[in-house]
Amino acid sequence: MNQSNTFFEPAGVCDRFISITQRLHPSANQDGVTGNEDPVREYVISQAQEIPGVTVVVYDQGATQPGDRVIILSRPGSGVYAGKTPVILQAHMDMVYNPVDMAFPLTVIFDPNRQGQGKWIKAVENKGRPSTLGADDGLGVATALALLADPNLKDYPLECLFTVQEETDMGGAQNFDLKYLTGRQLLNLDAEDLPIIIYGSAGGSTTQYQGNISRIATPKDYMTMQLTISGLRGGHSGVDINKGRLNAIKVLAQALARLDKRITALDVSGQSIGSYDLLVYDIKRYDVKKSNAIPAAAEAVIGLPMKNAKQFIADFYTLCAALRNQNQPEENGFLPWATPTSTTEQALDEKSTDTLLCLLQQVPHGVIAMIPEVPGVVETSTNLYDVTLDGNTVTIGSSNRSSCDDSLTALNNAQANIGAIFQFDVKTGIDSYPSWQPNPKSPLLKIATGVYSDPQMYGDQCDATVIHAGLECGTISARYEEVGIDMDCISIGPTIKDPHSPSESLQVEAADGTQTVQKFYNAVSQILGKIFTA
Repeated sequence: MNQSNTFFEPAGVCDRFISITQRLHPSANQDGVTGNEDPVREYVISQAQEIPGVTVVVYDQGATQPGDRVIILSRPGSGVYAGKTPVILQAHMDMVYNPVDMAFPLTVIFDPNRQGQGKWIKAVENKGRPSTLGADDGLGVATALALLADPNLKDYPLECLFTVQEETDMGGAQNFDLKYLTGRQLLNLDAEDLPIIIYGSAGGSTTQYQGNISRIATPKDYMTMQLTISGLRGGHSGVDINKGRLNAIKVLAQALARLDKRITALDVSGQSIGSYDLLVYDIKRYDVKKSNAIPAAAEAVIGLPMKNAKQFIADFYTLCAALRNQNQPEENGFLPWATPTSTTEQALDEKSTDTLLCLLQQVPHGVIAMIPEVPGVVETSTNLYDVTLDGNTVTIGSSNRSSCDDSLTALNNAQANIGAIFQFDVKTGIDSYPSWQPNPKSPLLKIATGVYSDPQMYGDQCDATVIHAGLECGTISARYEEVGIDMDCISIGPTIKDPHSPSESLQVEAADGTQTVQKFYNAVSQILGKIFTA
């Protein structure tokens, strides 16, 4: 499928990226998703076999462990570059599936919601719904392959590391065999803001709360109702956590706690929003259950006296309208829904209902601290990403990020204390990954800054910074440091908005007509040239 003339230049990147969008490639262990990265792994190998001089160093077609599922390619230098140490191009082959049942192939279209902002592309999956595009990090994979195949760069020594499971636990970066890479400078192609060079990022871990609940038969004269919150912006729980976006789980828990008579104890009929003898049957996230995506949709099944149903629905909508108005324009898609339903489940009893709603209100979500020395950059945050009721057990998940180990420890301790108050067991430090500590004296950063700050490239728009997101650079550099090797890393990329959400879009042309992906490709090419001619 060749659409390079339709969407963007260079054709070598566009063709490869469009081909990637035709192949399913979720993280192999993304919750609720069946599949893995194999179709894209096979595509990468087919491309590598067509590029002269490229050797497949690591590829195990039937591998099941993430460290064995990575792909490493190598091409030695030639001509005046013979014998020089290669530079590593690194990207991940997996993507976030949102919705979780999205069907391939994707149809790539120009984004109609970004008129006047240049040209952007987004995806519609095969069932006709908006979906993640997978530019995070399919565009990085396509760029690395195009650079490797570029005849103008054919003499440069290059290695390519393509990883798996970056979007879940960084399993590929955590477990690949270090001996297969000989380069000591790594360009990670997974950043999402065109003129920005990243040279540090947050580490993180997951916290899990688990507790017991008691259930009872539906009381006499009660009816059951399904409540949903949908249409929220969601987005990446690192780079979007400070944008004031609502968490659907928190919104639903807040609404139910306000409407729960035992918690709020309000009953001023006809004068304000009332409160009711409600019981919870179920509450859950129902968009993609992903630790690094802010929940954009949640639903609950509740029970209450039949006589109160009509007024309850009116009060639920009134409460949601107020929340929606308080969060404009960021949450202009906020959509509440209430409808009678039936269920075979038993209800949580009053104590379990109230405990769960109060706990969900107290579980922290959002920005915890900013970095004083770096204006506008988050130091520590947490994302309440999951609540699951399974029989008589409830499990709540939070994803934590921080560039400060002490702050992360303090957050873990606070979460453990909150759980203990409600008699929940709390496990912290699950699936931890290290922060990437910035090195402002990095030789690679100096070269990249020189290229990016050139007036013909990004000029005054260029910035070098740290970000509040987990990048594989942190994991890879930390692993090499453990064996006494200094791996110099930076992360760069094109401009991507709303990653991990169905609104994900890739800028391909600026408002002034500049081909933005082409400009990014040129920047990477120039960085490579500066490295090898230094």
